Amino acid sequence: MIDAYITNLGKYVEGELCGEYLKLPANKTDVQALLARIGVDGVLYEEVFITDYETKVDGLTKYMGENESVDELNYLAALLEDMDDYEYEKFVAAIDYGEYTSSVKDLINLTQNLDNYEFYPGVENEEDLGRYYIDELCALEVPEHLESYFDYEAYGRDIYLDGGGVFSDVCGGYVEHNRGDFIEHYSGRDDLPDEHKIFAYPEPPNTLAYITAAWSGDEWDDLEQAAQYSRAAYDAGFSPICPIMFMPLFLNDEIPEEHKSGIDMGRDLLRRAHVLVVCGGVVDETVKNDIATAARLKITATTLDGILTVNSQGRVKADD
Repeated sequence: MIDAYITNLGKYVEGELCGEYLKLPANKTDVQALLARIGVDGVLYEEVFITDYETKVDGLTKYMGENESVDELNYLAALLEDMDDYEYEKFVAAIDYGEYTSSVKDLINLTQNLDNYEFYPGVENEEDLGRYYIDELCALEVPEHLESYFDYEAYGRDIYLDGGGVFSDVCGGYVEHNRGDFIEHYSGRDDLPDEHKIFAYPEPPNTLAYITAAWSGDEWDDLEQAAQYSRAAYDAGFSPICPIMFMPLFLNDEIPEEHKSGIDMGRDLLRRAHVLVVCGGVVDETVKNDIATAARLKITATTLDGILTVNSQGRVKADD
């Protein structure tokens, strides 16, 4: 019912238009897949805005802005989808009438208050209105021998002036408010049914983080330190790879051939990683070599302090 062009705000600010149409109503999986495709991950890029709408509901798009809630739009689209043909025509007419159209919240409530409106399809002017009231609604009985003398236009004008209705070019009919009470069924996002709360960031990928540091050379101290670094990376959302935690269990570093095998296996594991995480405050030759290898393989290199800072900032934003 509604196609909203969801755009990555961060990319837009950087000069890149990255977006895609989301067909509503949709589900959470649809939204997560779309956000993944346009680069909104909830970490580096969090915000979106809507740059265009497409819908078959005449006149609807002019009442929707670029900062609308995807969840509210989804709820509105679902309500529109459930309408029969006459309710749909009445809704289009009610939009053209111009009441309760200042927000998506108003539009949602409008869908649930259509009984407050009367819609007469095909009534396009005052004469049509006068004839409709007499012929269809039997509001006045005109003797057959006086029909040719009766001023239907004047009668329709009186109805129009008294009722305050609108001749709608959009839907080709006449719509008027029948003085019924408009009831606010939906007061805001807290009232959203759970099934329409669909905005969700993509599930984070299983990011492999290669852990490197200037190790002391003491097997047990290094093992304890590596475990602490790995746990910190894990808590930050990464899957840590730390060769020093397991290679000494089966390789003897004092044997040259096994020492070289350890280096080769470590580089192979680094090739499989998505990010190199440098831990501790010291950079030795091993760390320098790992950084150089990562650069050659175009693998992002960062520090443990860096990812912990980004992660804590992300939690603060989420809590806000």
